[in-house]
Amino acid sequence: MKKQGAITRGCKVIGRWWVDVDKGDTSKHDYRSRLVAKEINTGYEEGLYATTPPLEALRWMLSEASTIDEAWRQEEKVILISDVSRAFFEAPATRRIAVALPDEALEEHEKGKNMVGILKMSLYGTRDAAANFQGEVWRLMIRLGFTQSKYNSSLYHREAGGSGGASGPPTVTHGGGQRNNRKNGSVSVLIHGDDFVAVGYRQDIYEFRQAIAGRFTVKDKLIGSDRASGEIQGTRVLNRIIRLKAEGWEYEAEQ
Repeated sequence: MKKQGAITRGCKVIGRWWVDVDKGDTSKHDYRSRLVAKEINTGYEEGLYATTPPLEALRWMLSEASTIDEAWRQEEKVILISDVSRAFFEAPATRRIAVALPDEALEEHEKGKNMVGILKMSLYGTRDAAANFQGEVWRLMIRLGFTQSKYNSSLYHREAGGSGGASGPPTVTHGGGQRNNRKNGSVSVLIHGDDFVAVGYRQDIYEFRQAIAGRFTVKDKLIGSDRASGEIQGTRVLNRIIRLKAEGWEYEAEQ
């Protein structure tokens, strides 16, 4: 619709631009282009705040990974890092916002006529996009039986107990087959932007991994000792490198 029509409907009209990023390197380029809004901070508005985890949260996750409960002494803990693709598009828009449309989205007769589109889903560059996505994450985590931390809302925890994945995740065992009557181990999760970082016993993490993949499109890495299943030795989290070595978990400070 035209810009004036959106204003008449009570929409805030904002601009947009293309952001081009090369996610590859000098030997292999991987160009990505994303349409983002240009919403300017013109003052305080309720409901736009999105939390970020403190650095101590990553140390807490490693402490959890290093702690083995007596009841699960025969099992190993792993760390999952899941990156949600196009995360903000997963969250419905909560404000009436119209964004100027690029020429690529217009018919020839529409060009030059101040055409805009009213957002149904959140768009990168709008001030509440991150908060809206965190709301979607909260709904998923509560459904899966997690409790949000009172210390920082980016942290979630599910206590050990229950059997057969009763708290929500599908019951698929590591390596396939039906799950036995093993009780759930505890799982701790850190949310940073569009990344999930989870620590727990392998079986519980595989189930959590499947649960979030059922809601979002994700690309993930699993740090553990099972190389045959694609688990890796280490990666970067919150700009810190963590590794699993024969002696235990290692944390490398920012260089």
